Amino acid sequence: MNKKICYKICQDKLRLFFLLVTQLLLSPLLQAYPEFIGYGYGSCITCHYNGLGNGALNDYGRGVWASEIAANIFSKSAKLEDLSARSGFLGSKELPYWIRPHIKYRGINVQPNPGSAASKAKYFHMQIDAGAAIAIDQDQKYLLMLNYGYVPSPDPNMKNNLNRFLGRDLYLRVQATETIWLYLGKLEKAYGLRNVDHTSYNRVPQELFQNTQSHGAIVHYLGETSEFAINQFVGNMDSVNKTSEQKGTSFTSDIEVVEKGRIGLSALKSESELKNAVTLVGAHWKQGLSTGTALLFEYGIIQKKDSTSATNGSYSYLQSMIRLAKGNHFITNIERYNRDISATTPDRWKVGLGFLYFPFQRLEFRFHATHQRDVSSESVTDDAWALQGQVHLAL
Repeated sequence: MNKKICYKICQDKLRLFFLLVTQLLLSPLLQAYPEFIGYGYGSCITCHYNGLGNGALNDYGRGVWASEIAANIFSKSAKLEDLSARSGFLGSKELPYWIRPHIKYRGINVQPNPGSAASKAKYFHMQIDAGAAIAIDQDQKYLLMLNYGYVPSPDPNMKNNLNRFLGRDLYLRVQATETIWLYLGKLEKAYGLRNVDHTSYNRVPQELFQNTQSHGAIVHYLGETSEFAINQFVGNMDSVNKTSEQKGTSFTSDIEVVEKGRIGLSALKSESELKNAVTLVGAHWKQGLSTGTALLFEYGIIQKKDSTSATNGSYSYLQSMIRLAKGNHFITNIERYNRDISATTPDRWKVGLGFLYFPFQRLEFRFHATHQRDVSSESVTDDAWALQGQVHLAL
């Protein structure tokens, strides 16, 4: 390995180490998004109909967004209880107990390598969802979730067979006992941290990104300081290519070891009819440091096999959010992924810095700059930069 490559590797490691130390030690208002464990919300079921996170917010989750998270630029003098009362689908108008509709849209404007002659910004529709939670009984022990999404073409100038509607979350939720919840239908697999970014290295290499919901059943135990979930899945039965769908079992856990501090283990093993197999093992940590202050971290191993080869990779993920003022946040992430652990296979590093702004409940803006580089013992790729601007509307 020549001196130039060695110098670049050392420079990258020092830069990432400095950023990590700064993030941990010099950020007094650090918080994780979306878990908000720093606010005391250790379990996702507090705010979501899906107890493992993601998906539509329940009434309490809407109220938290309106009163605790958003800046409420048009209602700064309003009382918190009034903001919460106006957070429903139709504002303060109360709907029948049995139905809670929702609509969600996400769009992103991406400019790769800003400043270069070839740089050209493109706008993409990432998510267009609509649906409803239907309570079969007034205590919501039996609840039906219906959520349909529109998947547009990756290129806004192209029209092809990727434009289609699909059922994204279609499941029956049953509260069997005070501590055991059952889910049956189509939903995301139970594994690891469910952060908001579907392109992150703790989602894409694991094949757990935006449109990878699977039919199956989940048993979810929820105690005061711990929770466990086991998921038996059979793949997406709506897929046009069912032979490539992964069938298997996954497990995830979350245990409070200190106040506002939770550690967890996850595992997944699956295989398709084509004999393509995936095995995942991961560990994560969530720590609330004070009110509104928290940190997310995850590390895991990825093994993939097909009829001719096998790879053993790994990933690391760190995410934080610094609250600058109510509704305004500075966000950071450090990610690493290696497809196959060896001296010659490069580590793919991604570092992101940006701002997250909630002007009021229902609306979110995200501005992000990302830097990516592949580093191995034999080579270092050129820097790859991108600027991103996102808008998220949730009704």
